[in-house]
Order: sequence, then C-alpha cells, then structure tokens
Amino acid sequence: MNRFPVIRPLIVVAAMMATHAVFAQNDAVAGEAAKVNGTTIPAYRIDAAIKSRLAQGQPDSPEMRKGIRDALINQEVIAQEATRLGFRNSPGSRRRSSSTVSRRW
Repeated sequence: MNRFPVIRPLIVVAAMMATHAVFAQNDAVAGEAAKVNGTTIPAYRIDAAIKSRLAQGQPDSPEMRKGIRDALINQEVIAQEATRLGFRNSPGSRRRSSSTVSRRW
C-alpha cells in the first residue's frame, strides 16, 4: 500500500525546479523573457512583477530581477508538471482535493 502517493510527483517537480536552467532559455526575441519547454514566458509578466516590487519599496537590482525571472520559470515548470499529471483547476477538483486532505489529517 502506498501511504504517500504525493511524494513521487513532488520529487519530480523538485528535480525539475532544480534543473530549470536547462529548460529555460533566454531568447533575444522582443517580448519574451524566457522559454520553458517551448512555452514562452512573456516579458510583460516580469515587468509587472518588477513594478509591484518597486511599488512595495524594494530597490531595483540585478538580483531582484533574476529572482523574479527564476520564480516565474519555476511557476511554469510546476504548472506544466501539474498539467502532465492531470491536475485540473476546477471547483470540483479543488473540493475533492480539500476533502482528501481533510480525511488524511
């Protein structure tokens, strides 16, 4: 009996996040911030995150910009893996997930 069915996908996602630099490519095409497994992360998403951080008083720096870019790449990797595993973002699936977690704890 598999007591921890969630661990295997989490290990896969963690490995993918650790190696996201392999999958992410910084192309010199206008409007693209990065590509993850062929999916483009548009530059406007990074620009919006930078504006948000600056509005909160965080100073602009190359480290901040790299952190934002890395976070968006990680989000895309996780979203792709969730899609591959068949996770859906619907009210019914969220309800089932919540009840499953409630029963286990």
